[in-house]
Amino acid sequence: MEKKNAIVEFLTDDLKRTALFVTLAGISLVISFFFGEDFPVDPAWVAIILCGTPILYEAVTGLILRHDIKADVLVAVAIVASPPERSPSSWSSEVCWRTSPPIGRGPG
Repeated sequence: MEKKNAIVEFLTDDLKRTALFVTLAGISLVISFFFGEDFPVDPAWVAIILCGTPILYEAVTGLILRHDIKADVLVAVAIVASPPERSPSSWSSEVCWRTSPPIGRGPG
C-alpha cells in the first residue's frame, strides 16, 4: 500500500511527472531513430502520445469549457493537421520541441 501511495504521489507532482514523460519520450525517440525498423510499431508513437495527449486535452477543455483560444489550441490544430506521410520520429520530436517550456524562465 505504501508503494502505491508513493507512485500516486510521484505522478500527481507536475514537475516529476513532466520529467518522467519527457525522459520516456526522449528514450523512445532515440530507440526509434536507431532501432525503429526492429519493432512492429515505431517506438516514436510513445513520444507522440506522451507529448501530444496533454496538449490535446488542454486544448479541448480550454475551448469547450472556457471558450479560450490560446497556443495549446493552435498546437492541437497543427498536430491534427500534420501530414500523415511524415515519419512518426520527426513528427514527435517536433511536437516535444515546440511544446517544451523555455529553459531558465519561470512561469509568466
